[in-house]
Amino acid sequence: MMEENGENNRAVFPLEENNSLTPQRLIWSKDTSSRESWIAFIYQGNIWLVNPFTGIYNQITIDQTVTDLIWE
Repeated sequence: MMEENGENNRAVFPLEENNSLTPQRLIWSKDTSSRESWIAFIYQGNIWLVNPFTGIYNQITIDQTVTDLIWE
């Protein structure tokens, strides 16, 4: 995460320093309040939801077979 001007950047996921996400299209939820804002992405073949403002993250799937994500 970072501010619009690129300052105050910080990692919100993954928490381990040695792991990194491969470049991908991130999908934001439609809610505009920071408490209910979520980013969905695929990490290690599973769907994850992360709230970048609160630091809460949830793994949604466990079978490691997800290859694409559509947010509806």
